[in-house]
Amino acid sequence: MIRSKLKKKIENITYAALSKPLKKYISNYFDIDINGKENLPDSGGVLVFNHSFYLDGILNAVILKKRIHFLVQKEGVYTLLTRPILWASGNIPISVSSPTIEKRV
Repeated sequence: MIRSKLKKKIENITYAALSKPLKKYISNYFDIDINGKENLPDSGGVLVFNHSFYLDGILNAVILKKRIHFLVQKEGVYTLLTRPILWASGNIPISVSSPTIEKRV
């Protein structure tokens, strides 16, 4: 219980620390047009993004102003360098090469 509360605090701090600078960066370098934002639920739900750009997940989290937890491919993405940031921001690593992936997702 204490560990999950600490993890939640770490996620809150990380999310707050990263969202403002990322939003500023994104608004300076990308021209973004949002359609259908009014159709998103106020809370809960599952959002499925068909992304074609490596920053799509970050863009969605920052632009939508919603707390989003992502399933992140463990192989190739969840590296020694990225692991602390992905963990601290509440991402969930999955293994796409596992034969039991259907049971885990």
